[in-house]
Amino acid sequence: MAAPRVVDLPGYRVVKLRYAGPPPPATPFLDHWQRFNVITNRLRLASRVPEVQAIGYAPPDLAPDGVLVYDACLPVGEDVAGEHEDLELGNVPGGRYVLCAGPITELPLLLEDARRYAMSHGLAIERGRIEIYRPIPPDADLTPVDVGYRIHD
Repeated sequence: MAAPRVVDLPGYRVVKLRYAGPPPPATPFLDHWQRFNVITNRLRLASRVPEVQAIGYAPPDLAPDGVLVYDACLPVGEDVAGEHEDLELGNVPGGRYVLCAGPITELPLLLEDARRYAMSHGLAIERGRIEIYRPIPPDADLTPVDVGYRIHD
């Protein structure tokens, strides 16, 4: 696990599949990612950003207790237009984020570390979160991920 840090992220144009339901590790959440991968593979869509495999984004919208509103996203280029099956075109906002990096198996701990870092440095963070899934390096078995929160300006 890497130390949390503040970074400037670009905005991403994405295709996304919206989920609203119980948070992970609930089966419907895991099924959502599986469905997203099946659709993007069938449509032969791949990330247009070499260092980003996929993005998970929970917008800062209010949701009822126990409900996670979350988008499974894939960065795409301007040549991708219209809707594809259940995928929508959208954007993940850029800006300043506090992120923590590590293996996907540590995602809840990474989020907690990012939150603690923000609080200890007096950074106001937005509701929601971002998960940037990186390509798996040749010498690794687990997907690396950067996770955290957008800093409220």
